[in-house]
Amino acid sequence: VDLAGDGFEAALRLGNRSDQQAADQVARPLAPYQLMLCAAPAYLAQHAEPRRPEDLAQHNCLAYAYSSRSEWRSAQPSWRMTGPEGDISVPIAGRMRVDSAQGLRRAALAGMGIVMLPEIMLSQDIADGHLVRLLHGYTPPSRPLHLIYLRDRRMSSKLRSFVDFVVERFSAAL
Repeated sequence: VDLAGDGFEAALRLGNRSDQQAADQVARPLAPYQLMLCAAPAYLAQHAEPRRPEDLAQHNCLAYAYSSRSEWRSAQPSWRMTGPEGDISVPIAGRMRVDSAQGLRRAALAGMGIVMLPEIMLSQDIADGHLVRLLHGYTPPSRPLHLIYLRDRRMSSKLRSFVDFVVERFSAAL
C-alpha cells in the first residue's frame, strides 16, 4: 500500500527495504519472517514423510501464487532451504497454487499436501498436533519484516501505542 495515498498510518512490510522508500518513512526492523515446512498427519499417513529436500518431488506441494511484481515469483516453483550441505533449491510440483496463506494453511490442515508457511502462522497447529513439522535439519529462508510508518513529527497517541505494541511483540531481538 501507499501509506499517504491510501490513508494508512502504518503497515507491516515483508521483504527488503529500498532507499527510495526510506526517505519519507520510518522502518522499524522486526523479527524475521521465518518459514517452515509442514503437513497434516492424515497426509503423512498416506505418503511417506520426506527425509531430504529432494523427496519433495514425490509429494503434492501446496505453493503460494506470488504476484507478477513479487521478488519471490519464479517461472518454475521451487523451495529454498539451508541444510548440512549448504543452500539448496528444490523444484516442487503440486495440484494447488493459492495467493492466500490462510487458504494454503487450510488445505494443509485438510491433508491436501505439504506447505511452506510462516512459523508464526503454524505454531499453534503444530502444538495441537494438527500439523507436523517436516525436514528437521533443513531451514527455509527467513525474510526481513519491518513496521513502517510515515515520518511525522506529530505522531498520534493511537499510532504510538500501535508502534510500541508491535515492536514489543515482534521485536528483532526475539
